[in-house]
Amino acid sequence: MELAMQKIIETKPPVDASTKLLPHVADNVLALLCLTPHGKTISAFIEPSNFDEEAFRTIATYALDYWKKYKRPPGKVHIGDLIAPILAGTNQPRANRFRAIYHGMLLADHEGIYAAYVLDQVTKLQRLSALSRTTLKAADLIEAHQEHAIADVEKMFFDVARAGPSNLAEGLWGGDVAALVAHINRRAVREFKTGIDELDRCGVVPTRRTLMTMLAPVGFGKSWWLIHLARCALYARQKVLFVTLEMDQADVQQRFYQAFGKLALRAPEVEVSLSRMLVENERLTGFTDDPASARSYLEDNPQLAAVLQEVHDERKQFFRGLRIDDFAALTVARLAAHLDLLESVYGFVPDLLCLDYLGKLDTAGREDYRIELGKQTNELVTLLKERNIAGVTAQQVNREGQSAKLVNRTHIAEDISIVGTSDFILTLSRTNKERLHGLARIWVDKARHAFDNFGVVIGQNLHHGQFVRKQPARANDNEEDGIGEARSQSTRLAPSYEEQLQQLPETR
Repeated sequence: MELAMQKIIETKPPVDASTKLLPHVADNVLALLCLTPHGKTISAFIEPSNFDEEAFRTIATYALDYWKKYKRPPGKVHIGDLIAPILAGTNQPRANRFRAIYHGMLLADHEGIYAAYVLDQVTKLQRLSALSRTTLKAADLIEAHQEHAIADVEKMFFDVARAGPSNLAEGLWGGDVAALVAHINRRAVREFKTGIDELDRCGVVPTRRTLMTMLAPVGFGKSWWLIHLARCALYARQKVLFVTLEMDQADVQQRFYQAFGKLALRAPEVEVSLSRMLVENERLTGFTDDPASARSYLEDNPQLAAVLQEVHDERKQFFRGLRIDDFAALTVARLAAHLDLLESVYGFVPDLLCLDYLGKLDTAGREDYRIELGKQTNELVTLLKERNIAGVTAQQVNREGQSAKLVNRTHIAEDISIVGTSDFILTLSRTNKERLHGLARIWVDKARHAFDNFGVVIGQNLHHGQFVRKQPARANDNEEDGIGEARSQSTRLAPSYEEQLQQLPETR
């Protein structure tokens, strides 16, 4: 009775995840494996189970073992020796089949094999095998863990996609000088700007296939920095995807309207008094009081709808290139899927990705959060390279960095490998006095393909959404493009800055 009530669990039959070579490809793969130096490449991707016929699997096994032991092709003599016992055996049909395959390999080698095509087929087989294995593993995970498996399954498929197809044929013929020249020339063309003169001049700008990371304490304006870079890109008619893991979509949208329209949050902040840097011959000579006025304000404004509509009508040609998305939890694998969705459904392919911010990426409850965040950062850079996108993000600093006079890379919170993975590391520092007077310092801590180890002082007006203020307008200034003739209030950080800063009052 007890046995009758027990649940009967049926075991699933094992599934063969191996992928087979097409018959016309298998002949040439075997010939290259056994008789040519290309077998070295093929031996890294092929296993006997990829061949459908027993005779092919046997010869492939002999050849792969030979490559592993001697690091060279067995050649027609050694292959002949290896299969000699079969050819002399009593099973005549099997012996005839092996003899036919052996002669077919010799004939193919004599007539010539299009190695590039065969190698391309081998790489496709490898990709297909990886996808098959991953699909089976994913199905088992989902069946066992349901929604708890989502993060692991997404990462599995992202890892397969990240591996990418390698162009083995291209690697056979050596370097392409013309392609290298084109690559260097593309890097020299700076598509993006920061709107900060010294950074733009030195090439410290967002660049396709790279990640720029800003380090700053809590509340110092990391999100405003990302919005500022997005605005610069939109003025240059680039498409921007702004992904926020910290704020609601509407909150980010509000900040964009503040930045584009120079809007205050509250009525008392419409008129503020700041300090403007006086610069002569690229050197800071002092400061002067500089009152700033906002167009309007947002909270408790009975004319809010009209104010926002006016900003929208003025800047709608730029807003068309902006997409804002918020996520409660996001992995790089999910981000890749989201990019696919935006392209396939909406035809939206961003030039610049702004991620606010790095430390909020979902690490799927991993015990070692720091290591997992470092892995996610590495995957993000890989994604940027694959999609040919420029990436900018931010990360908080540790406890020591919160009170540091000058933030540097050692103050990064969590995994220090983020510094090594990022192509650009910028830091944002500001004392209480600098905050009162609308000043801040950006330090270029790392720039893989540009100048680094220098600082820039900038004038800010975060009350009105301006991460970097512009110099007072002149007759020939062009404010329409936001980053054109109107120069930023910025200058190279010099030793005299500290002394000049002391001359400013402690309060306003």
